[in-house]
Amino acid sequence: MSVQLNHSIVPAHDARSSAAFLADLLGRPAPSRFGPFYGVEVDNGVTLDFMRVEGRIAGQPSPRRDQPARRWPRPLLGGPERS
Repeated sequence: MSVQLNHSIVPAHDARSSAAFLADLLGRPAPSRFGPFYGVEVDNGVTLDFMRVEGRIAGQPSPRRDQPARRWPRPLLGGPERS
C-alpha cells in the first residue's frame, strides 16, 4: 500500500498573513482559502494549511530529510519503551 502526505495544519495567530508570507518567501502561488484554512501548495502535492488559533502556539517537531532519525526518550501513547 502506498501512503502519501497531502496536507499539514499549521497553527497561526493570523492565518491569511502567515500563509501569504510563506507563499511569497517560497515563490509559490498566493494561498487559497478552504473553510477556515489558507493553503500554500508546496512540492509533491502537499499543502500547508494555515489555521487561526488563539493563545500560545506550541512548537511541534517536524523531521526533515537532512536530519538524522531521532530516538524518543519516553514511550508514546503508552507503547513499548524504545531503546
